[in-house]
Amino acid sequence: MLGIFSRRIADYQSEQPQRPICEYRGRLTFDVYSRIADGHCQLNSSNMRHLQIQHSARINQIFNHVIKFLLFLFFISALTGCGSHIHHVVEPGETLYSISWSYGHDYRELARWNEIQPPYVIKKGQRLRVAPPPVVVAKKAENPRNPNQLANSATANKETTMLADKQVVVKSFPKDTLINNNLLEWQWPTRGGNVVQTFDATDPGKQGVDFAGELGQPVYAAAPGQVVYSGGGLSHYGKLIIVKHNETFLSAYAHNKRLLVREGELIKSGQLIAEMGSTGTNKTKLHFEIRRDGKPVDPMRYLPKKMQ
Repeated sequence: MLGIFSRRIADYQSEQPQRPICEYRGRLTFDVYSRIADGHCQLNSSNMRHLQIQHSARINQIFNHVIKFLLFLFFISALTGCGSHIHHVVEPGETLYSISWSYGHDYRELARWNEIQPPYVIKKGQRLRVAPPPVVVAKKAENPRNPNQLANSATANKETTMLADKQVVVKSFPKDTLINNNLLEWQWPTRGGNVVQTFDATDPGKQGVDFAGELGQPVYAAAPGQVVYSGGGLSHYGKLIIVKHNETFLSAYAHNKRLLVREGELIKSGQLIAEMGSTGTNKTKLHFEIRRDGKPVDPMRYLPKKMQ
């Protein structure tokens, strides 16, 4: 565009009789442009170079503004995308455990962020926060409620809880079945399969280990506990089972062909819980994960050195 503009001025000047040189200082003003267009004066070679420099600087300035605007739009778009992961709407068959597993949080964190008490009742369509809430400085209450109001509120909460208990997906974990971390003994979740993918904490797709096997091959509980999720709601895991072993450890068994245990069921170590399959993936395998306080850990650190 700059070259065409300069050539047009040069062509115009060559076709016109000799005219005086336009005198100006600094930037070319509209008045100077008008005088050139009206034929009252012309630009010399020095002024032409100056004009080219001015236009180049202007074009670069416009280009920089466009780039900054595009980066701003990208930043806003990224923020909007992140915002979609601040809340989660409960779908049929989901539990607090499966949702927290999907977002990589400890189930107790989700419960605390959403003020959900054991046995962690959630309902279809309920909107849950799945990211830490903003820090708010608590203010001292100016007008404390009287004891009667507190009592009425407690009664109302109790009634609400009792009503919600009718929709409990997973029963509360019996205290006497909790196993101390030091006493928890892990077993291999399948027999005769080779490890085809190892754990990598830096790769979101390798938060566990993969075992190759045959379709329908038995899948066993790696440790005793309670089934807190059994379903296919997490598409990238296929048919999935999540077992709670104690207040610290959970384990997951993914891509199964058939699930043989139900939510709330207490299971023993080595108990048959599923059949290996390829749901949610393109090959028959078992994807096995262990999470400690909601965070993925390398299962090979806990499993016996040799497969039973």
